[in-house]
Amino acid sequence: MNIYEQKHNMEEAFGVYLKVCCGLESETIPYKNERLYKLFGEGETTGLYDITSTEDFYKTIDQLKANGFYDALTGNTPDEEALDFSEVLELYPKFLTAYQFHNVWDCWTVINDNPETEEVAKNLIVFGGPGTGKSYYINHDILKKTSNNEDPNEEIEIRVTFHPDMDYASFVGCYKPTKENDGSDLTYTFVPQVFTEAYVNAWKKTNGEPYYLVIEEINRGNCAQIFGDIFQLLDRRKDGSSEYSISPDRDLQDYLRIKFKDAIHIPEDIRSGKKMRLPKNLWILATMNTSDQSLFPMDSAFKRRWEWKYIPLNKGIDKDAYIDINGIPYSWQKFLYNINDRIGQTTQSEDKKIGYWFLGKSRHIGAETFVNKVIFYLWTDVFKDFIHSEESPFNIGDKKLTFSSFTKEDGKLNYENIHIFLKEGLSLSQITPEIFKELEESGQNTSRRASNSNLYVVLNGREVKGNTAVEVFKKAIIEIGVERVRHLDIGNNTKYPLIIEENRKFYSNLNDGLFVYTNNDTDAKKRLLEKIKEGLSINDDDFKVNIISPTERQAE
Repeated sequence: MNIYEQKHNMEEAFGVYLKVCCGLESETIPYKNERLYKLFGEGETTGLYDITSTEDFYKTIDQLKANGFYDALTGNTPDEEALDFSEVLELYPKFLTAYQFHNVWDCWTVINDNPETEEVAKNLIVFGGPGTGKSYYINHDILKKTSNNEDPNEEIEIRVTFHPDMDYASFVGCYKPTKENDGSDLTYTFVPQVFTEAYVNAWKKTNGEPYYLVIEEINRGNCAQIFGDIFQLLDRRKDGSSEYSISPDRDLQDYLRIKFKDAIHIPEDIRSGKKMRLPKNLWILATMNTSDQSLFPMDSAFKRRWEWKYIPLNKGIDKDAYIDINGIPYSWQKFLYNINDRIGQTTQSEDKKIGYWFLGKSRHIGAETFVNKVIFYLWTDVFKDFIHSEESPFNIGDKKLTFSSFTKEDGKLNYENIHIFLKEGLSLSQITPEIFKELEESGQNTSRRASNSNLYVVLNGREVKGNTAVEVFKKAIIEIGVERVRHLDIGNNTKYPLIIEENRKFYSNLNDGLFVYTNNDTDAKKRLLEKIKEGLSINDDDFKVNIISPTERQAE
C-alpha cells in the first residue's frame, strides 16, 4: 500500500468512527482538511493519517510542540481564519485504539438487541478492558437468553482458553498414543479436541437447540495457526450455517463418520465426514482483553468473519464495595474513577483501564488482595515506565513509590505507603461502607465521575459531562435553553454568529434545525459561556464554568 492509499483509508476510517462509534456529525469536524495533514508533515514528522498507533501519535505531538508547529493545529495563532483541530487531536488516538483491535470498516457491528432472532451473530468476539464483565456478558446476555434448554444435565457448551502454545492439533484434534481398556496394547487413535467436540455435539442435536463453543482470551493465541482450514467455515449464511464447506483430512473424516453413523437427520456429505460445514445452531463466542498485547495479531481476513461487541467500563452494581486497608475503608467505586482517569492521562490509552469486576464480585477487598492484584497490575502493566510522569499516582512529590514500596522487609504490608498511595496519589478520602451505601441509596454519589473534557461546566449543581469540549459546550447551551441563548447579544463575531438556522462549515448540529459555531478553542468556548451567564444574569451558584485538569477536579 502506498502512502496516499494509507492516508486515504485511515482518513475515511476515522470518519466512519466519528459517525458510527461516537455518534458525531463528521461533516462538522475538519478531519479531512488538507491543512491538517500538511501541518502534521512539518518539522520532519509524518502526516496525520500515516499514523496507525497511539504511541506514534503522541510522539509526533511531542515533536510538533518541540518544533513550534503545535499552536497552528489548535488555532492559537494571530490568523483569525486559522482552524482549531483540537477535537480531531482529542478523538484520533481513541480511534487508533479501536482500529488496533478490529477493522473499523467491517467489524464495528451493532449487535441485535433481540438475541432470539436468526439475525444474532454466531461468530462473536466480546472485547474490552480487564474486569469489564466480558465473560458475564456471554453467560448472562447470550447463553441464558438464547438457549431454550430446560434439562440441567444436558451439555450445551464447551470452553477453552487460548494461549501462545496452542495449535490446530490442540483445537481440532490429532492422532495420539492410547492404551486399550485392559492397559495392554498401545495404539494410535484420533483424539478430538474442543472444536471437534463442539462441532459433533451441535450436529447431533436433532431439535436444533443451540450449542456454544466459548473461547476465552482469543487474542492470546495464534488464530491463523489454531484455526487452520476451519477459518473457511466462519463465513456464515443468514441462518447461521457455513457458506462454504471444507474437506477434512482422512483422520478427522474417519472419526466424524463413526460419530455420525446413526445420525440420519444430518446431510449425507456431512454424515460421511467427507465435508464439514458449521450447523446453524453452533455458536462460537470469544472474549478478548484489550489490555493484553497479543503475541499474534489477528489479520483483517480473520477479523472480518466475526461480529464485535464492546463492553465499556462498568459502574458496577454493588456500589458499596470498598477497599479495607487495616480497618480503614475506601470506596472501590471512587478508586476506579480516579485511577482510570490517571491511566488515561498518563498512557493516553483506554486499553489499560480497570473495570468494576476486576476483582470479581467481592464487596470487601482486603489489603493483601488490593496490593497483590490491583497495585501489582497498575505497577507492572501501566505505570512502571511512567514513574516520572506527574499524572502517575506512584509519583507523589519527592516520594517515588514502586511496587516493592508496599511491602516491608519482613514481608508484611506497608500500610503507611498504601494510605499515601490512595490519599495523596489518588486524592481519595476514607469512608465507612455504611455511609457510602447510604449515600448511594439516597442518590448522592460520593464521587463525581470526571468528564473527559477539560471544559468544566456546572449548571444548577450538576456537572455537564462530555467526551470533548464541543460536546460539553453544546450540552450546556441546550440545558440553558437554545432560544434564550440564540437571541442574546453577546457580541459574537458577525461573520460567524453563535447560532444559525443552516448547516454551514465550522458549525455543529444543536437541535430543531439550529446549528452552533464550534470552530474555536476551549478558552473561546469558556469566554462565550461566561458572556451567556452574564447576559442572562445567572448567579455564580447556579452556573460555573472553568478550564480544569482531571487532577484539579479530583482534588476538589
